[in-house]
Amino acid sequence: KVPGTEIILYRFKPNSSQKERMGNKKHPLYYNLNFFDSIPEYHWVGTTEMFVAFELQIGLEAEVNGLRVDHLAYEEGRILKAQPLLKAYKDVHKNLKEVD
Repeated sequence: KVPGTEIILYRFKPNSSQKERMGNKKHPLYYNLNFFDSIPEYHWVGTTEMFVAFELQIGLEAEVNGLRVDHLAYEEGRILKAQPLLKAYKDVHKNLKEVD
């Protein structure tokens, strides 16, 4: 726990999008800090079980922004694959907008 807060840190690691860079023996340029805000919240919706957690990306602004350009679609796909009810909800709303 971070002193004076309710933040519980559980992981600090190089961002995995740098595998090629690290494979070439170069130091990572940005990191992920994962944490819970207070007591970890457990959610169970349909067949999906998860804890609510947060991720802070730490690094030079240009490096983190460069990651976001091609990483958003990957993250969205990963999240929706793990949460089929959220994917179905999103698909329905997308289809409704196409009808309007």
